[in-house]
Amino acid sequence: MVFRPAVPSDLEQLVELVPKAMVKDPAWPYRFIHRAKFVEDHRRYTEVIWRSFLSDDYKDWSVFVIEKMIDGKPTILAFSVWNFSYANKTKYGTGDATKSRKTIFIIITYDDMMKNGGATRQDADPDRIKAFERSGERCNEHFNKDYGDRRITLQILGTHPDHTSHGYATTLCRRGMEIAHKQGLVCTVQATSLGHRLYQHLGFTDLTECHIQVPGKQEIIECWAMVWDPKRENTSSAHSC
Repeated sequence: MVFRPAVPSDLEQLVELVPKAMVKDPAWPYRFIHRAKFVEDHRRYTEVIWRSFLSDDYKDWSVFVIEKMIDGKPTILAFSVWNFSYANKTKYGTGDATKSRKTIFIIITYDDMMKNGGATRQDADPDRIKAFERSGERCNEHFNKDYGDRRITLQILGTHPDHTSHGYATTLCRRGMEIAHKQGLVCTVQATSLGHRLYQHLGFTDLTECHIQVPGKQEIIECWAMVWDPKRENTSSAHSC
């Protein structure tokens, strides 16, 4: 097993892996309800977003992968995306020119899908995308109120469905926790039911519920704003992370 930062040449592998891994997260099939019908749309937008994550132009983002040799080829089996924009603001000031989470998700995904009545992106449900964004905004309100810019955020975490239960997600989480601990920051995450138990096991605590729901609709995706604060960990826990 190899743990390493992702590089632009990983794009093709990640575009293939991400939909397979993320379909187990209830927020993914909820938002991209038409992904099976509009396969090309689903792939195209996944590629656009991940190309941005891997680009040197988006220094607020760090992508890490876990790779293993399969049939003689290095194969990515798990990935994480960390948002360092808040830490960068503290380090470089609010005038820092790196592109933030809002830039990527609104310009590339949300805005592109919503204009022309949502006709551009057919694999997703526009109302559910809005509900997901509102959930994220509620989470960020609590993060900002309690921690301001003294945080890094775990944005995405996924493992190939055939390679779960090997500790890959834990390894990827702990990497961000190590960075946060060294820099005197906290880790935050918007967690669905898929990752909630893992994050609790790692020492994250719930700040509030921020469930995903379209107004007037019954279906709800459970979601929590969670934080890991190294100051709350005892000395042995902090060193083990």
